[in-house]
Amino acid sequence: MSLVDRLFDNTESFFAWISLILKQSHASYCDLETADSKHTLVAKNASLISIIKIDGFRRFVGKAEFERLCQQFVDSIQSSFVSDGHFIQFYFNYNPESVASHIDSALQAAEETAERMGLNISDIFSSKRKVLGDVCSHEDCFLVIWTEPSALPAKHIKLAFKEKANKINAAKIPKARYAANMFLGLSELRNLHDSLISTVIEDLQQIGFYIKLLDVHTGVREARKSIDYEFTSPKWEPSLPGDTLPIRLSEDKT
Repeated sequence: MSLVDRLFDNTESFFAWISLILKQSHASYCDLETADSKHTLVAKNASLISIIKIDGFRRFVGKAEFERLCQQFVDSIQSSFVSDGHFIQFYFNYNPESVASHIDSALQAAEETAERMGLNISDIFSSKRKVLGDVCSHEDCFLVIWTEPSALPAKHIKLAFKEKANKINAAKIPKARYAANMFLGLSELRNLHDSLISTVIEDLQQIGFYIKLLDVHTGVREARKSIDYEFTSPKWEPSLPGDTLPIRLSEDKT
């Protein structure tokens, strides 16, 4: 019976691989696998990923200064990405439809103050919402920084994966073929990635950018918002390794 089960599993895995290659499954469009640390995600190929959000610049920038800042930005990160295994993605989002919630958030403090003072000026806030909603839009800019296993020597990669597999087998951790691989991240790669992120953040701050290194929960939420904004609640958070498990009372079956 075990031979039949093994044959069935191999056949199923083959068709699953074909489906992945042909992009027939929704999972084939997601490269993320799990979380490695507070600010680092892991891709299916063991690459480490961190997301930096750019919130703006410290002062108003003219055309000439903008070109100078672009060149300064390129010069600052160029040395960090000379070696193999590191690359960067830019993601920019422009969404005029989502600006309403941001306007509500910006006006919330003023509305609460007016209410405490007994001022009935709700018509003013309504008018401001309408005017701002017609001329404003919400924008996001993210830098997604990757460190691939190719940043390490080929022999080192094979040895690192072999040692990790031996540790998993020694701990007798059950295999879960269709679950996230929580042990995919490599400690050797983590040191290179953390050093790169620290360097990029320091360079961007010295230039004058307002930036924020996103934690993994915020990063995954922003990724989901970029795909399906309307069905992503501001309170939604992914369940990732290391999260506290919710405590629930057992159901009374009597």
